[in-house]
Amino acid sequence: MGDPIGKQLVMNYCFGHNEISLLLCPSSNANLINHCSHRVTPIGQCNEDGPNAKIIWASGWDKDTSDWLKKSLDDIEEDVNHGKRGLSFEIIATRDIKYDEEIFLDYGYEWELAWESHIRSWKPPKEGTSFAKFVPLTEMNKNKTAFRTERELKKNPYPDNIMTVCYFQDNGQPCLVLKHMGSMSRIRDIQSGHTRRISRDLISFAMKPYSSDQHLPGAFRHHIGVHDDLWPEQWKDLAPKSK
Repeated sequence: MGDPIGKQLVMNYCFGHNEISLLLCPSSNANLINHCSHRVTPIGQCNEDGPNAKIIWASGWDKDTSDWLKKSLDDIEEDVNHGKRGLSFEIIATRDIKYDEEIFLDYGYEWELAWESHIRSWKPPKEGTSFAKFVPLTEMNKNKTAFRTERELKKNPYPDNIMTVCYFQDNGQPCLVLKHMGSMSRIRDIQSGHTRRISRDLISFAMKPYSSDQHLPGAFRHHIGVHDDLWPEQWKDLAPKSK
């Protein structure tokens, strides 16, 4: 299949180790817990109390985990290829958690170094690239009266990363505005090709697929770190060779 040409956004939501080629990408919301540590200036809502939770391997409720922790990476790959599952996490509190306090994990020192390096080195996309005219979605949605008709877009198109969506049901569907009629607009549902009249309140700007700030060239990509003693030694296939 050849060498990888880049790192996908999913890496930011997987747990890993710098000396292990295996990435663990949970199917739960555990990978949405934000980072916090005492080593750096607090980020976001993280306060002087520091992180309040940590990751451990599943206890007795998942008997497969203890067996999988004894396997080699080759054994795990073979089991996964045969549709088998194993390795479950638990998130436990490391101190009393206050009312309405956000849950935080410590992603580790290596993650912090990678983030600091990213902040120092990242540069905006160059002129002439597809991301050169990137505009944040919040800026576009500040003025919802700015929806342009299909004819107007030919002379004055939206930024390359922006499209309009219409909310016919719960989810927004790509659409084009054909004509404004007071508080209503006639639109074309791009997916079906049908035209209909809807309230302007049901039209919004959205990012085109793979064009958000999370997909900008050089966007931050790094796994979530977990404390070193969690990882079995036989998994460390990227560890420096001892002389």
